[in-house]
Amino acid sequence: MRVYITVDIEGIAGVVDFSQGDPTGGMDYALGQKLMTLEANAAVDGALAAGATEVVVNDGHGKARNIMPELLHRKARLIQGRVKPLGICAGLDDSFDLALAVGYHAPPSRADGILNHAYHPFMLKWAGVEWDEVGLVAAVAGHFGVSLALVTGDEATIERSEALLPPHVGVAVKKGLTRYAADSLHPEEARERVYAGAKEAVERRSEFEPLRFEAPVVVEETLYYSQQADMVMMIPGMERIDGRTVRYESPTALDAYKTFIATSVVAQHPNVAGR
Repeated sequence: MRVYITVDIEGIAGVVDFSQGDPTGGMDYALGQKLMTLEANAAVDGALAAGATEVVVNDGHGKARNIMPELLHRKARLIQGRVKPLGICAGLDDSFDLALAVGYHAPPSRADGILNHAYHPFMLKWAGVEWDEVGLVAAVAGHFGVSLALVTGDEATIERSEALLPPHVGVAVKKGLTRYAADSLHPEEARERVYAGAKEAVERRSEFEPLRFEAPVVVEETLYYSQQADMVMMIPGMERIDGRTVRYESPTALDAYKTFIATSVVAQHPNVAGR
């Protein structure tokens, strides 16, 4: 049984500032790396305890060189690197039995979402609903017929996932107080809960269903600055809604996600991403 785990950093217990996920963050970043790696290990342990025979871990944060390979569970394979097909879903395909999302976060609209954002846009809508990175993972997994069986992060993330996605196991490891403050479990307690959640998710895998979308999948992105939308409009198939908002339709969830990644690359180019 093959289990796929994508790991972000903002939803990890003890992480409360972007410096903990930024390579320029010094000691803060070193702590964030360790916390992220050990919480990923808890999910790997839980999956293996429930019968997984192979576990693939994808480093899904930033330039994707955050997880510390020597500290990662020795039975896990690791996908890392900043140029990866499918980004936060790199390596995910129909050969997996289920997917787990560890350390994820809420979108910008949640005031209680610690380090809340949605990849690069100010606002992301998918099939008419405000979307986030958990939803992106669920959509890509669903395209391949794979269920997203576990989501871990702060309470806001779990509440959103339980409301928007098919049934799955949710594990909250902290409560956001503001965007930059949280009430967090001790990291060891958080790891115990992530372990238990991953084990339960794998044991109950037959109960979960993949997230499916009917064609076409309509995506709307409101960017931070109008010049970002100017550049994104160079991608074929884009429709301009207003100064900062673009819209496009895709035949499948995977195509919609790939187009979204393309807009991310264009919109974050140094020549257009700032004021």
